[in-house]
Amino acid sequence: MNRPQIAVAAGGFAAFVNIYALQALLPGLCQVFAAPRHQVSLTVTATTLAVALASPWAGKLSATWERRTLVAGSLLGLVLTTLLAASSKSLPELVVWRFAEGLFLPALVASLMAFVAENWKGAALSRTMCNYVTWTVIGGFVGRFVAGWAGAHLGWRAALGLTALLNALSGAVLLANLPRREASGPILGGHRLSYFLAQPAFQAAFACGFNVLFSLVAMFTYITFRLSEPPFALSADTLGCIFCVYLVGVVVTPLAGSLMARLGFRTSLLGASSVAIVGALFCLSTWLWLVIVGLTLSCCAAFIGQAGTSGYVGQQGGKERTSVLGLYLCFYYLGGSAGAALPGLLWPLGGWTACVGLIIALQLVTIGLVRFGFAKA
Repeated sequence: MNRPQIAVAAGGFAAFVNIYALQALLPGLCQVFAAPRHQVSLTVTATTLAVALASPWAGKLSATWERRTLVAGSLLGLVLTTLLAASSKSLPELVVWRFAEGLFLPALVASLMAFVAENWKGAALSRTMCNYVTWTVIGGFVGRFVAGWAGAHLGWRAALGLTALLNALSGAVLLANLPRREASGPILGGHRLSYFLAQPAFQAAFACGFNVLFSLVAMFTYITFRLSEPPFALSADTLGCIFCVYLVGVVVTPLAGSLMARLGFRTSLLGASSVAIVGALFCLSTWLWLVIVGLTLSCCAAFIGQAGTSGYVGQQGGKERTSVLGLYLCFYYLGGSAGAALPGLLWPLGGWTACVGLIIALQLVTIGLVRFGFAKA
């Protein structure tokens, strides 16, 4: 990889290494804080909600601030708030610091996605977006795995401390390889965010982004509760190992990038949603090996869905891609917040089956949106 590609890879890793790291620790945090599932899941919901709320403004910032300065500030904020979260004395305090973490993520992600959209076009754009998503996969896996292992052997505070260290190291690699870009300033005649919200093609893409992260977060947040109970009864460190299925995405996503370059975004996204439905159905099984296959399929579908949807938005956004991508990230992470919270409310009614049913319903909606709402690209 050349230096711009290394910057994209390190940025993808840094953005996802700690955002979902607590998923492997949720059953244990229920015991630590003597709190029910839906309250403990707020440690995930708070972060993604903060990302969603800050994302529309992050697109504007990435267009008007010097890129390396903005990225450096985001990384510093992420590390400090993660360390403060590790010092929390109560569950509400932990939720507050996790919310603060999320406020620093959008500027980092929007800057990276705009960097990709500016420097690669056509088939190269599809491949580079898949490279970015591949490294978000690696970061997401490493964060969850390290947190699960450290939580089981060293405690949840040490787990958060280690993810902060990983964030700092990957951030240093990113800054060492990210070229300077002076602020371009607002585009003359640029549209307000409300303009993009009114465009059917963008409406469909924003809704698809919501559904992609909703499904992934719902699946991997609540599967930990499912697998920690009979007949599986897995421990925290074993639950961390479950996230090894993410590594399949490291192989599948780059291959999907080449396929996406040939088939286009629409066809690739339709295939991804179909695979997600099959994976969700497999996760209803009482056989652990079949659940793992289902999680693997769900992962691959989500990674391809994220690469395809964000690549489509960056391509359709033209010169205003930073603003549109910021808006897209708002809906994407709103989906993550809803995916962490809503299944918890449904759990008393139908448990894991209700969670899976909700995921399948959203994937069917995604198929309809892509089929009838996306421009051919």
